[in-house]
Amino acid sequence: MRATELLMEEHLLIERALRMLLQLAERGKPGPEIASVLSFLSEFADGHHHAKEEQILFPALEEAGFPRDDGPVAVMLHEHDLGRSLIARMRELSPLESEAARKGFLDAAGQYAELLSQHIQKENNVLFRMAERAIDGPERQRVEEAFDAYESSAEAVRGKHQRQLEALERGVK
Repeated sequence: MRATELLMEEHLLIERALRMLLQLAERGKPGPEIASVLSFLSEFADGHHHAKEEQILFPALEEAGFPRDDGPVAVMLHEHDLGRSLIARMRELSPLESEAARKGFLDAAGQYAELLSQHIQKENNVLFRMAERAIDGPERQRVEEAFDAYESSAEAVRGKHQRQLEALERGVK
């Protein structure tokens, strides 16, 4: 299914950002790079990628019989919420004005990277395979069309975030 293939491609970008986040957290120095990587994770990973899952894929899974409040969809939604909480925590600490803030940021960054890494593995290896089997016929066509429409309207957003990530990678060695 093209929709899950696109989501897996986006996972590769998110994993690159997670590596950047951990590098920056380990350095423990304030700077614009931290704000930039947090922006990427908030706007792209959550605002773009998770939005497609929550608005298109997960409702299609519900239609196919997967409950929203139990099972794999509920786990993914819960993990999205945990990720949002950890991003908020890192934003609070990101001025890194004290040793406690640096340690707290490093801890939150580690938790976030671990959460998203495991989340991505569950989606790529379990949830998306389940979706490919469960969503078929007209519902599959509807999902593909909804993803195409979403991507068409957000093409500039995706390009902006890819360039932002590439600039970060060049700037942080």
